[in-house]
Amino acid sequence: MNHFLHPLVNELLQFWDPSCYFSHTATCPAGCLVHYVLIPLICDVPALRKVASFMGHSGHSFCSFCCLQDSDITNFDEHVRLATMWWDAPTENLDIMKYTILDAMHNLFLGDLKRHLVNIWRMTSTAGKTPKGMIDMNQTMLPSWMAQAPCNLGSPNQGYVKADQWQTACEVNLVIMFVWLWGRLGSKQAHRAYLANFLALVMAVHWATKQSTSELHMKLYLHSLVRLFPLSVLKPNHHLSLHLVECMRLFGPTHGWWAFPFEPYNGILGSANTNGKEGV
Repeated sequence: MNHFLHPLVNELLQFWDPSCYFSHTATCPAGCLVHYVLIPLICDVPALRKVASFMGHSGHSFCSFCCLQDSDITNFDEHVRLATMWWDAPTENLDIMKYTILDAMHNLFLGDLKRHLVNIWRMTSTAGKTPKGMIDMNQTMLPSWMAQAPCNLGSPNQGYVKADQWQTACEVNLVIMFVWLWGRLGSKQAHRAYLANFLALVMAVHWATKQSTSELHMKLYLHSLVRLFPLSVLKPNHHLSLHLVECMRLFGPTHGWWAFPFEPYNGILGSANTNGKEGV
């Protein structure tokens, strides 16, 4: 692909150094100096695959960072080998693979956290009642900068739960509740194992969204997840979470490039009245 992109990249390099001067524009009648630069592609995984023309995440080669096949998704040694090859591979002017960034908000909050509760623990209720213990969430006092999770989380009428609400529910409310239920003396061994697995996920998400990070907890979570639940529980999103550290090495802490600042604009655009015809 680099051979096809070389002409475009060379032109863009000239736009950056020595840059481009426009004699006049609509907003600058006296002219202006303009610098152009390539920026990373940051969005959720389905949109990223479409925009970058990659194979979909449901394909056999589901990962856009390495060559891991879906049949080897539980082979963590193979993941490490392929990820190391990808990181150490020589690059030229533009490496399209390293400019397609895994968004932490979709991957962690709307991916790993939500999936663990809804799909793995099946924390839902079909009886129209709030699951036992969830009512305590409404009595927890949170700092003003944290989003309040719905107190009926897990019930059919919970409504749409946003990414920051999943974060609050998992990092604060459910930690308090499950430590009280499963962490005290006399708790079943299975419950203690479920708690340790969940806390490993919470710590992995916590460290992945801070100024400094750790690779240990996400690996610990996935290894214990495979032991506690069927092997088919692992999904492409779990594997992609292991690549977040590579994105952070390239672009810094996740809060500097995650999709939170852009999501309100998606809501504004989605609520705009249109006639349903493109370009009209």
